Amino acid sequence: MNVSINFPDELENALRLTAAAAGTDVGTFVKQIVAERLAEREPSVGASVCWR
Repeated sequence: MNVSINFPDELENALRLTAAAAGTDVGTFVKQIVAERLAEREPSVGASVCWR
């Protein structure tokens, strides 16, 4: 699934910096955040995420 999100400049910059500090690109970082958030609500969902 492809998703396009328009972030305000400040949030985009913070996201880029945070992803870089984590040693990853923004797309991978966002996928990780979403998977973690879903796992908080439903652990079986987060556990079944497969990265492409």
